[in-house]
Amino acid sequence: MTFVRIASAATLAVMLLEGCSPGVDSAVAAEAGGGRASFSAVINGKPIKGDHVTGFGTNSARITPEGSEIREMIFTLAPTSSDESARPDLSLRFNFPVKQGTYDLMGTDIEACNNCSVTLDQEVSPFAQYSPQKMHVSITSLTASRVTGTFSGTLEFSFQTPDRVRKAAPPIMHVESGQFDIPIAQ
Repeated sequence: MTFVRIASAATLAVMLLEGCSPGVDSAVAAEAGGGRASFSAVINGKPIKGDHVTGFGTNSARITPEGSEIREMIFTLAPTSSDESARPDLSLRFNFPVKQGTYDLMGTDIEACNNCSVTLDQEVSPFAQYSPQKMHVSITSLTASRVTGTFSGTLEFSFQTPDRVRKAAPPIMHVESGQFDIPIAQ
């Protein structure tokens, strides 16, 4: 039993080290169409931007395989820094159909788009999660290797945000001038 725990810990340590090594960013960037990525927005008055794909695939899209129960495009956008150890303050996760289109999301209304979602996670204390109050997302271009689009609107605390966090975090996140041009990982 002890050997299994040690082997599991060693495997996890190797995975974490590989995830932090310079070669992983290069491998993910190569897999994701060269790694050229562009993302920017103004959230609650603060400009943010991401300019490269990270080792964990942030700022690149993945598409579920043909035949999947739900065929969708999933991507996370987060600020990037030349400092590899820097942690982004927030991240935005998008789930959308694999097609161009314009979507207006309001609360949990799925009539606008079944299986569409935008989630904003505040990654620093107080760890809060937000979902659309009213969000406009447009997928303006979709090719085999890239996806581009725009987004703006307001997000509010999701039902999963605990009461203690609601007292400390901003209740609404205003998103303006959002845009992305990111690779699709193959």
